[in-house]
Amino acid sequence: MFDDNAKFKLNDFITFSEIEENGKKEIVIYHGDNETYYSLNAMGTNILKMIHEDNLTFSQMVKDITGVYKVDENIAQKDVESMIKDLIEEKIISLINE
Repeated sequence: MFDDNAKFKLNDFITFSEIEENGKKEIVIYHGDNETYYSLNAMGTNILKMIHEDNLTFSQMVKDITGVYKVDENIAQKDVESMIKDLIEEKIISLINE
Protein backbone atom coordinates (compact mmCIF):
# COMPACT_ATOMS: atom_id res chain seq x y z
CA MET A 1 0.00 0.00 0.00
CA PHE A 2 1.07 3.56 -0.61
CA ASP A 3 1.69 6.08 2.13
CA ASP A 4 -1.18 8.56 2.56
CA ASN A 5 1.10 11.42 1.46
CA ALA A 6 2.52 9.60 -1.57
CA LYS A 7 2.51 11.67 -4.76
CA PHE A 8 2.97 10.63 -8.35
CA LYS A 9 3.88 12.23 -11.65
CA LEU A 10 3.26 11.55 -15.30
CA ASN A 11 6.42 10.26 -16.98
CA ASP A 12 8.06 12.56 -19.55
CA PHE A 13 7.41 10.32 -22.57
CA ILE A 14 3.64 10.14 -21.92
CA THR A 15 1.06 12.25 -23.71
CA PHE A 16 -2.69 11.98 -23.39
CA SER A 17 -5.91 13.40 -24.67
CA GLU A 18 -9.36 13.36 -23.17
CA ILE A 19 -12.13 12.34 -25.50
CA GLU A 20 -15.89 12.19 -25.07
CA GLU A 21 -18.16 9.79 -26.87
CA ASN A 22 -21.85 9.29 -26.16
CA GLY A 23 -21.53 11.38 -23.00
CA LYS A 24 -18.69 9.26 -21.60
CA LYS A 25 -15.27 10.77 -21.02
CA GLU A 26 -12.08 8.77 -21.19
CA ILE A 27 -8.40 9.41 -21.66
CA VAL A 28 -6.32 7.97 -24.46
CA ILE A 29 -2.64 7.73 -23.52
CA TYR A 30 0.31 7.49 -25.89
CA HIS A 31 3.44 5.93 -24.40
CA GLY A 32 6.21 7.46 -26.53
CA ASP A 33 8.89 5.13 -25.20
CA ASN A 34 7.26 1.90 -26.40
CA GLU A 35 4.82 3.43 -28.93
CA THR A 36 1.76 1.95 -27.22
CA TYR A 37 -1.73 3.44 -26.82
CA TYR A 38 -3.85 2.93 -23.71
CA SER A 39 -7.34 4.03 -22.76
CA LEU A 40 -8.69 4.50 -19.27
CA ASN A 41 -12.22 4.14 -17.97
CA ALA A 42 -13.92 6.97 -16.06
CA MET A 43 -12.25 6.18 -12.75
CA GLY A 44 -8.83 5.81 -14.36
CA THR A 45 -9.40 9.10 -16.16
CA ASN A 46 -10.23 10.81 -12.85
CA ILE A 47 -7.16 9.35 -11.15
CA LEU A 48 -4.79 10.37 -13.97
CA LYS A 49 -6.21 13.90 -13.91
CA MET A 50 -5.83 14.02 -10.12
CA ILE A 51 -2.16 13.10 -10.55
CA HIS A 52 -1.35 15.30 -13.53
CA GLU A 53 -3.55 18.37 -13.05
CA ASP A 54 -4.30 18.47 -9.32
CA ASN A 55 -1.10 16.95 -7.86
CA LEU A 56 -3.13 15.14 -5.19
CA THR A 57 -1.71 12.74 -2.61
CA PHE A 58 -2.82 9.13 -2.43
CA SER A 59 -5.19 9.84 0.49
CA GLN A 60 -6.69 12.86 -1.30
CA MET A 61 -7.38 10.71 -4.37
CA VAL A 62 -9.07 8.05 -2.21
CA LYS A 63 -11.24 10.72 -0.58
CA ASP A 64 -12.24 12.17 -3.96
CA ILE A 65 -13.04 8.75 -5.47
CA THR A 66 -15.10 7.90 -2.36
CA GLY A 67 -17.19 11.03 -2.91
CA VAL A 68 -17.50 10.85 -6.70
CA TYR A 69 -18.50 7.19 -6.85
CA LYS A 70 -20.29 7.02 -3.47
CA VAL A 71 -18.33 3.95 -2.36
CA ASP A 72 -16.88 2.84 0.95
CA GLU A 73 -13.43 4.27 1.65
CA ASN A 74 -11.86 0.78 1.79
CA ILE A 75 -13.20 -0.03 -1.67
CA ALA A 76 -12.01 3.33 -3.04
CA GLN A 77 -8.56 2.76 -1.49
CA LYS A 78 -8.22 -0.66 -3.13
CA ASP A 79 -9.42 0.67 -6.50
CA VAL A 80 -7.09 3.70 -6.46
CA GLU A 81 -4.16 1.56 -5.32
CA SER A 82 -4.83 -0.99 -8.05
CA MET A 83 -5.05 1.67 -10.78
CA ILE A 84 -1.88 3.41 -9.58
CA LYS A 85 0.02 0.11 -9.47
CA ASP A 86 -1.08 -0.62 -13.06
CA LEU A 87 -0.03 2.86 -14.22
CA ILE A 88 3.37 2.45 -12.53
CA GLU A 89 3.83 -1.04 -13.98
CA GLU A 90 3.15 0.30 -17.49
CA LYS A 91 5.59 3.17 -16.77
CA ILE A 92 2.89 5.80 -17.32
CA ILE A 93 3.42 7.39 -13.90
CA SER A 94 6.14 7.32 -11.26
CA LEU A 95 6.09 7.63 -7.49
CA ILE A 96 7.80 10.91 -6.57
CA ASN A 97 7.68 10.60 -2.80
CA GLU A 98 6.34 8.30 -0.13
